[in-house]
Amino acid sequence: MQKATEMVDDVSTDRVGQLDSLLAGANQSWLLGAGVDFNANVPLMDSLTKRVLSLAEAEGELTGQLAAAIKEDLDEDSNIEDILSQLADLAALAARSKSRSTSTGNMEISVEEIETVHERLLDLITETIRWGFRQGLDGNADRAGTRDNPIVRIDEHTAFVNVLFGRSQAGVDKRRGPIDILTTNYDTLIEDSLSLNRIPYWDGFSGGAVAYRSHSYGDTVPDTGVKARVVKLHGSIDWTLSKNEYVQRVLSELRARAE
Repeated sequence: MQKATEMVDDVSTDRVGQLDSLLAGANQSWLLGAGVDFNANVPLMDSLTKRVLSLAEAEGELTGQLAAAIKEDLDEDSNIEDILSQLADLAALAARSKSRSTSTGNMEISVEEIETVHERLLDLITETIRWGFRQGLDGNADRAGTRDNPIVRIDEHTAFVNVLFGRSQAGVDKRRGPIDILTTNYDTLIEDSLSLNRIPYWDGFSGGAVAYRSHSYGDTVPDTGVKARVVKLHGSIDWTLSKNEYVQRVLSELRARAE
């Protein structure tokens, strides 16, 4: 009779073999959700919402007051994306009114004020995701990264890219097309990992540190010349809207130059 430990070893070996076969497949698409960023010290939506609202409150006045008022009006499970959507709706209402203003809670706010708060919240989201944040649990203090001391880790993303395109898959790329990597996350960790591993990829933009969106919905996507195609389903922290209302991909340090 086969021992239990031997059976477990057989199952583990079989699973590894199946995974290896999948990684060698000619057609691959990967969907990455929020959980893949947790160990990288990029906050999940609940922690991100609490962090951004805390930063907004600390700023006081318009940003903190309006963000708090909107959060109060929304369902208790609402997150920062819901707050941004509500701001966009309020801006649309204000823009259609004669006074170019509207109200929420006890606040009367203009289109310009709404747009200012919307932009500031986006900045706070970007700063939190770029430098990292880990909410303290079980009595532990929060950990927040800064420009001078970031806490974001890229180890696991780099390991993932190595598995997809590493030496163990030598020769596979000659018979398969680009791997599609779709992500709901705002961060740039998957793009950073691809670049650090010298993997050519397509993301719909053309340019360098300042790039423009050159791909439109329905356009064909490249199937040669790149090894990966990255699709950001919810946008990215390095995307911005130009004054001419086209989407740019801009490093935060160069954003003022691009505007």
